[in-house]
Amino acid sequence: MKQKYLIILLLLLSTILLMIGCSSDEIVEPDYYDDQKITFKIPASSDSTAILFAVPNDGKTQLYILNTSGQRVRLLLNELLVEGLYREYWDLKDEDRNRVDVGVYCIALIVEEHSYIRWFEIY
Repeated sequence: MKQKYLIILLLLLSTILLMIGCSSDEIVEPDYYDDQKITFKIPASSDSTAILFAVPNDGKTQLYILNTSGQRVRLLLNELLVEGLYREYWDLKDEDRNRVDVGVYCIALIVEEHSYIRWFEIY
């Protein structure tokens, strides 16, 4: 439970976004979204998707999938990474390896004390 609140707090303190090969001036809270904030869409028929992201500085890096309530769906990465571009694959499954439902989700990248988010939809 403590980790969930830490993740949400880090997301709320975000000021920069560098994910999915583009940037945005707007950071949204994990429990708020609308159609205008959805960055990309993934067909529900997909087996997996590639997540491209930039690590702006060396450090402990975590990559999460969150639902619209800010709850962790899946931890994809938890490693020390050096500055650079990376690709991580997600099989559209949660921590229990169950296929996630159609809906809106958030990718959260946390590098040290900085966090970056991007909304997407599985349709």
